[in-house]
Amino acid sequence: MSGMKKSLFRRLLLGFVCGILIGIGFLLISKAQNHPMEDTGTGEIIKEMLFCGLYGSACLCAMILYKIDSLSLVLATGIHFLVVMAGLFLLGLGLGWAFDSTFVLYIFIAYILIFILSWSIMYLVGKSRVRRMNRDLYLWKSAVGTAKTGKDLT
Repeated sequence: MSGMKKSLFRRLLLGFVCGILIGIGFLLISKAQNHPMEDTGTGEIIKEMLFCGLYGSACLCAMILYKIDSLSLVLATGIHFLVVMAGLFLLGLGLGWAFDSTFVLYIFIAYILIFILSWSIMYLVGKSRVRRMNRDLYLWKSAVGTAKTGKDLT
């Protein structure tokens, strides 16, 4: 199996598990706010966990877009954002969410804010790494220049 396929398969499994864990959190929050847990059937819980697992897999697998060199960072981020939001919408449809409720609106707003926050953090981390690599390259060039000429080039 190629490296990309292995990575995709790992992301599928990890995403499914993470999606189920997030689904459990959604279930607990939603049931605590709306009605007691006693009226939740086993079939409903299994359905929610399955849908959330699939959603988690889709979101994590979509991150493979960042490994495609021909896609710009902005395009990969845009496509990933669309996958996340479309997946969340489909998850809501599959689970019968009432899209006019404030709880669902808060979920979408939270996802958008979390996406923006995590993308901003990753952007700043990447920018810091590039800055560090440029500094190290400058120091290396200075050291090579000093070794060749015997003079300090700085």
